[in-house]
Amino acid sequence: MVYDSRLTQLVILELLHKNGYETETAVTGEEAVQKAYGGFPPDLILMDIELAGKMDGVEAARRILKSRDIPVVFLTANTSGEIIDKIKEVKAYGFVLKNTDKAALLSTVEMAMKLHEANTHARMFENSLDELYIFHPKSLKFVAVNRTARKNLGYTIEKLNTMTPLDLKPEFDLESFQKLLNPLFSGEEEQVLFETVHHRKDGTLYPVEINLQLFDYEGEKLCLALVVDLTERRAMEEGLQEKEATLSAIMDAARDAIVMLDGQGSVTFWNPAAEQLFGYSREEILGKELRRLMVPDERLYEVHIQAFTCFQLTGEGNAIGKTIELKAKHKDGRKLDVELSLSALRIKDEWHAVGIVRDIRERKRLERKTGAKKSGSA
Repeated sequence: MVYDSRLTQLVILELLHKNGYETETAVTGEEAVQKAYGGFPPDLILMDIELAGKMDGVEAARRILKSRDIPVVFLTANTSGEIIDKIKEVKAYGFVLKNTDKAALLSTVEMAMKLHEANTHARMFENSLDELYIFHPKSLKFVAVNRTARKNLGYTIEKLNTMTPLDLKPEFDLESFQKLLNPLFSGEEEQVLFETVHHRKDGTLYPVEINLQLFDYEGEKLCLALVVDLTERRAMEEGLQEKEATLSAIMDAARDAIVMLDGQGSVTFWNPAAEQLFGYSREEILGKELRRLMVPDERLYEVHIQAFTCFQLTGEGNAIGKTIELKAKHKDGRKLDVELSLSALRIKDEWHAVGIVRDIRERKRLERKTGAKKSGSA
């Protein structure tokens, strides 16, 4: 409350306190602006027009409303055309004559707060980035359709006021749509979520996800539909699926075994070349601890455990980024000469190890054969 007469201020404050309002006071326009810009702005400002100081109530309200959405109700003894025009200019929520009865003052304050709340909801509805629709559950006629929906559909407000959701959803008829709403009417569900397509004015279709809810408005049940346009999401999903299919085809066609382990050392990827090299099918190996199956002896297994523990924490290790030769174990127990190239990959805050394994048995056989010949010549 902004008022420079202490006695009148106390009378009005007592009335407001008795009716459950918490109040804060100011006596000048400058003080009112400062407090409105403070940490917690008030829900409403009751502002006298004639104030002590250089700034009157109208100017103070104008400055506050430049950056604060706070309803202002003026207190005035002057109802001249000039004053009324000033009040309208700053978009105030009305005025109360000084020395008016208490009921009128309280009524004006309550109405201003309710009107501001309704305006806030209306702005949120109109400016939402998602499509929002309100319609009657029985007639299905649209009551309100926000800007995003109108722009995407291509219809004017006037045209949409003559339409229903059935005009936008070609796959539904009256019976099937009412069946969809029944769980809301019966109280069985608080919301109904489904995917469908919307029909634009130009005849094009676009995929949508719809969340239907019931809400009370002045004693009447209305339906609110929150609609998310899935066009971009579907395009991204299709692009991701294409990339995954391409990557999968490359992995399947690779001649070297490609293996991925999660942070616990369990297999999360196993290509056909790995099946052929080690003898385990994907079904047999996925989710299993690779070290236990592939490391030939217990001593080496313990070394691998220590190294992998360090890798889990840092994504680093002696073998990361290098190509090394080692012995591995086939499903049938045979030892294999392989060449391993390891790299680290971080997925969802967990380090994964990616290994490319090449069968070098033939190369080793030739090396041993060549070595034996040189030794014989010597």
